[in-house]
Amino acid sequence: MALYYPTGSAICKLFNEGRSSDEGRCFTESTKGSIYNIRTIREGRMEFGIAQSDWVYNAARGISKFQNDGADEKLRVVYGLYTEPFALVARKDAAIKSVHDLKGKWVNLGNLGSGARETLETVMEAFSLSSKDFAEIHELSGDEIASLEKARVDRLLGDAEAYRQAIAIRAYVAEVEKRYATGDLDVTENELQTWKDWALVQADRLDPIQSARFVESMKDRENSFDKDDKDGGHNKLL
Repeated sequence: MALYYPTGSAICKLFNEGRSSDEGRCFTESTKGSIYNIRTIREGRMEFGIAQSDWVYNAARGISKFQNDGADEKLRVVYGLYTEPFALVARKDAAIKSVHDLKGKWVNLGNLGSGARETLETVMEAFSLSSKDFAEIHELSGDEIASLEKARVDRLLGDAEAYRQAIAIRAYVAEVEKRYATGDLDVTENELQTWKDWALVQADRLDPIQSARFVESMKDRENSFDKDDKDGGHNKLL
């Protein structure tokens, strides 16, 4: 799940506050999801993990996907994060009115080893469907999400710096005009106007608000989905 990685990072941040390296530190690891986390904890390769409660229940009793593993009597729940109802969401124009309408569509099944993937496969089995019926897509991993977010932040900082430079240029032009009005500058009115027009064009070019360049970052995600729809010829369930 996309929320697991940032939630894990927040938990580690709270755990590490005021603790020295000698007292033990918490580190966030990007994993495949609930099923993987539960099994990794049981194997002793992780001390703590986030998982869907239905799969924690199954693991504790050794049923469903954990039938061959046996009941995990040492598994414990520390706390619940949020209620997570199961929902299928489709675009209004995707012509999807029922589960069977998903056949041939691009469906986010979740990553292998994730609780979301196993829950969806349970639902599909009840409707006599399998992953082979879909042109599937996967969720982004925690590392991929973090990388995309970093790129967006870098772009945001770049736009903010460009805006600052645009403001500085306009203030500089205003100050030059002020000096000209008091007779401090030995330039003609035509020379000043030519320079002013050029300088303000540069300010407008840099200004992400004036050029509406900042809107592009808002549409990056939406545009990437639109492009995939046109290239693949499928509808996506996200």
